[in-house]
Amino acid sequence: MSYLMKVSRVYYIRVRVPSDLLHHFPTRELKRSLRTRLITEARRLAPGVLAIIMSTFQELRSNQMHKEPTITAEAVSIFRRLYPGVDTHDWVDVTQDRGGWVIDVGQREVANPALVKIQDQLDEGWQFDESGEREFVGVQAPETLSPVPIYPVSIIPATPMPAPIPAAKPKKSAMLSKAKELWLDHLTAPADTVHYTAKAASTIRSSRYALEVLSDWLGNKDVTVESLLDRDFRKLTVFMTDGTLGKNSAKTRLLRIVAFFKFLHDDLKTIDRIPTIHFPKLNADEQESLDRANSPYTNEELNRFLTFVVDANNHKVADRKTALSLAYLILTFIYTGFRTSEQLSFTREKIKKVAGIYYFDFTTKTKGTKSAVRMIPVHSKLLELGFMQFADKQSELIFSLDVTTYRRNFDLILKALNIKGKRGEKTFHSCRKTFDSWLYGDIEDSSRNMFMGHTQKGMDNVYLRQLPDKMPAYKRDIEKLVYKLDFLRFKKHLLTEIAELYP
Repeated sequence: MSYLMKVSRVYYIRVRVPSDLLHHFPTRELKRSLRTRLITEARRLAPGVLAIIMSTFQELRSNQMHKEPTITAEAVSIFRRLYPGVDTHDWVDVTQDRGGWVIDVGQREVANPALVKIQDQLDEGWQFDESGEREFVGVQAPETLSPVPIYPVSIIPATPMPAPIPAAKPKKSAMLSKAKELWLDHLTAPADTVHYTAKAASTIRSSRYALEVLSDWLGNKDVTVESLLDRDFRKLTVFMTDGTLGKNSAKTRLLRIVAFFKFLHDDLKTIDRIPTIHFPKLNADEQESLDRANSPYTNEELNRFLTFVVDANNHKVADRKTALSLAYLILTFIYTGFRTSEQLSFTREKIKKVAGIYYFDFTTKTKGTKSAVRMIPVHSKLLELGFMQFADKQSELIFSLDVTTYRRNFDLILKALNIKGKRGEKTFHSCRKTFDSWLYGDIEDSSRNMFMGHTQKGMDNVYLRQLPDKMPAYKRDIEKLVYKLDFLRFKKHLLTEIAELYP
């Protein structure tokens, strides 16, 4: 069923708002949770919810077609004589409550029921004298075909009519070259402007690549962004995967192109919709390769990696510091579910203490993603391996190298160990997957989701203030994370390196 979509394993029904009703809704699509993770149950519930939505659309259209009766000056004069001091019309807010949605239809001018009744009687042929008595005289032919005003200016209702809202001036069509420039400026904006923290270098680089592919597909012509909305983007997907990029790389570029159009729609508001982007489909072998790449590291693979770092025969101080930093970065990954974006701004001040428990305070995230904030107790094994001593020796950032450098060194080691091949094998990000999968089933989902930053949207400052109070419980949960590593050997090497490199 095309109306169904899946968000965080829960099925939703999604319906596009008809163009003639867009002014009644804040978004172009309506989404309603079906509160089930079972596809069979979702298919059973969807028709009923869909019927409610369609009924809402129909009722809104009926309200749009509804017109108040035409009130003549004669009816108003009679009403004023019979009901002195009473307003002839009122402005009322019109809403509809359908299936959990309270929809604002807008304001409508409604005539007083007594005035409507008088007008109906006049239309039927009744005539009123000064005392209000009626006499039936029949329907008279109009004396003129010129339009008659509804009521004179002198008897406008006491309630002021709202000023008409001027129509929005159409925006000048934006050129693609200028739109790309604005988007890259947005991505590269420094912290505390449009972002709490700077965008990762990999995100910016991937975005540049995506724009280059889009330009190549268009023949490097500068066109308006509006002209792109009606293009068949399936051809772009074919263009990318036709011997140019692998399917996974193409998907990454396409995701960045989606982000580009969302920026134009949500931030610049230069387009009224986001085009449909089609992602390449993987065959069975490609899907299996992707599953391997997203699988967590085993104890054996982690031991091999850390052993390689420990046994590396580096002579230069700079190389030894880089190796030591990489070792602690990977250990932090697998004991915290570290994000690469968090590494960019991870300082000693973000390691705090409450009730005698050290914890990582990951509460500064990109605007609009409060659900991603989290506080994670420092695992006892990290303390045993000398992480706090290493962090204390750093001047500013705990991990001072950029993500690209770490990832390159990381990949070189994996390839040397035959853990990573040319394509479709373990990645830098798999460390975060390792943390999540090793906790799965051993602790409550609520704790695991908080550790991963996958909690419900809409968290506020009250929620954040409650996290430190729960730190002892979270500490018990994080200690259930057990890796079978050669801790004694690694501890001896790491502490020795700290003592020699940071005397």
